[in-house]
Amino acid sequence: WRNADEDSAGTRRGRIVAAELAELIVYCQTKPGGISMTKVRNNEMKYNNMSSSTFENMLKLSNNGENKDDLIKYHENVLSRIYPKGRNIFSGNFNPIPSWKTGAQMAALNVQTAGPYLRLNSAMFQKKTETQDMF
Repeated sequence: WRNADEDSAGTRRGRIVAAELAELIVYCQTKPGGISMTKVRNNEMKYNNMSSSTFENMLKLSNNGENKDDLIKYHENVLSRIYPKGRNIFSGNFNPIPSWKTGAQMAALNVQTAGPYLRLNSAMFQKKTETQDMF
């Protein structure tokens, strides 16, 4: 199986990827504009699409009672990454729970900033036996 890349000069060249590895790869296509309730309600997003949205935008959408069920349904089929605002100069983290409650799969936290939200994220994804030992 060949995957074509372009080098800095714009020349296409192929690289060989093991067939077994290629079979495991699922490609996601990002869609510009973040999470849009119009796209959600019109079912415009496909299973291989991925959206990114700021935490603030996700909160604004989820705080509207009409949107909650639509967001959960949307996230059943589409991957979403929630990230902090670009003007976050202190590298602080946001609470990932509201993102998870809407079904968003990825909360992009700053791992260089320790704190309660990063610990919460780590605890969420530990193996069950490791988590039980914590409590």
